[in-house]
Amino acid sequence: MEKDLKRSVRRHHLDRLKAKRKSYWGFGRAGHRNRTEMDARRKGMVAQYPSVCSCYMCGNPRKWWKEVTLKEKLHKIVANEDVTLN
Repeated sequence: MEKDLKRSVRRHHLDRLKAKRKSYWGFGRAGHRNRTEMDARRKGMVAQYPSVCSCYMCGNPRKWWKEVTLKEKLHKIVANEDVTLN
């Protein structure tokens, strides 16, 4: 009989993300409100939502300016090169 490991895997990945993103949002450097460590609440927030906000500078360009993203532009360039080479 196998144990269901979904919860433990989910917790493992959450802990992994919290450790990886401990320097997000300006923390981890000296000078951010004289704090170098995040509290538990902020660690949970940064694990769930890594971007600081969704303003026009941080958000998706498709939403704000009706443009394609950089990744989509690169994909079109590669796709066009593949077509011309064949």
